[in-house]
Amino acid sequence: MGTEVFPVGTIAMGSGDLLDVYNVDLTITSNKKQISTIRKPGAGIFKGVEECTVTFSSKIGENGEELDYLEMVKKNQITSLRLKIPNRTMTIEGGYSETKITTSLDDAIDLQATFVGHVVD
Repeated sequence: MGTEVFPVGTIAMGSGDLLDVYNVDLTITSNKKQISTIRKPGAGIFKGVEECTVTFSSKIGENGEELDYLEMVKKNQITSLRLKIPNRTMTIEGGYSETKITTSLDDAIDLQATFVGHVVD
C-alpha cells in the first residue's frame, strides 16, 4: 500500500491565481424542494434555482490587499472566479457581495470575501 498524495486546490481571478488566499469554501445548492399534495405526501420534487457561493480568507500584507475586494463590492462589479481542484476547474460568474476585514493585536490583518454567482457549464 503506497502513500496517498493529497494536492492543494487553488482559486484564480483574471489571468492568475490568488496567492494570498486560504480557506476557500464553495457551496452549490439546487434549492430543490419536496412537494406534497392533499392526496399524496411526498408527491414530487420542485426543481429550484441553483445558487453558488464562494467564501475565502486572505492575509493583507504591508503593500495592501492582493485585489481591491472592497471596491468590487461597492461597484457591483461582475467578474468570474475559477476554482481548481484535481481533474476539475469550475468557473463561477458573479460578483462579490461582502467583504470583511479583521485586525487583532497578535495576528496579521485578515480579509474575508463572499462571492455569489452561478457555475458556468
